[in-house]
Amino acid sequence: MKTVTKETFTDLHDRDSGVTIEDAEFVRCTFRGSSLSMARTPETRSTLRRVRLRRCVATGCFVMNPVLREVEVDGLKSGASPLFTWGALFDRVTLAGAVDNIVLSPRADPPTFPDADAAAFDAAGRSFYGEVEWALDIRRVEAQNLEVYGVPGELVRHDPETQAIARLDVVADEARWRDLDLADTWWPTVLETMITQRHEHAVLVTPLRHRRASAFVEGIKALRKAGVVE
Repeated sequence: MKTVTKETFTDLHDRDSGVTIEDAEFVRCTFRGSSLSMARTPETRSTLRRVRLRRCVATGCFVMNPVLREVEVDGLKSGASPLFTWGALFDRVTLAGAVDNIVLSPRADPPTFPDADAAAFDAAGRSFYGEVEWALDIRRVEAQNLEVYGVPGELVRHDPETQAIARLDVVADEARWRDLDLADTWWPTVLETMITQRHEHAVLVTPLRHRRASAFVEGIKALRKAGVVE
């Protein structure tokens, strides 16, 4: 495995390349104003395989729809703006350590990239997740904010004390959770996003680096007691 240490990468954009990046480790590297796998079809998406990022920084970057296999991210600074993935697929991907603000969305055609064939990506995702042993391991992540949508809950390795699996067919019955005391949390926003975006699954991840992390844990307990989350 090749290791790259303390390098800075700026204005790198990957469009419809279908490239495979594998057997690489990036340690304390900085990525600025760059993008990965801006693919219009599943056939032209990029793949990362056996790639590690350790204590890296990514500012003004976004990850579109790559396939990530055996990828490990241990510590990631992204600043106040979220680092989004749009339509990425996960196979044995681990998020750990201190991370800032990350949102994983299954939508491959956000408003900033409407050229993607959303229907084709959706079909590819359903096939993909039918074949993987597990998708994400987030048990050791310490996030300011981590939102996970669209990854099948049964394929996510999570910490049940601070994280929970939500399913749209349950969350859609808003009467089950609208009157719960979820003060000082953003769990209602996560559940509303599931409903409006029609995400079949989401993971509620307590922001352990938030000064009111305990309120999020209590919110998960209340939702679980009401049968809203697993």
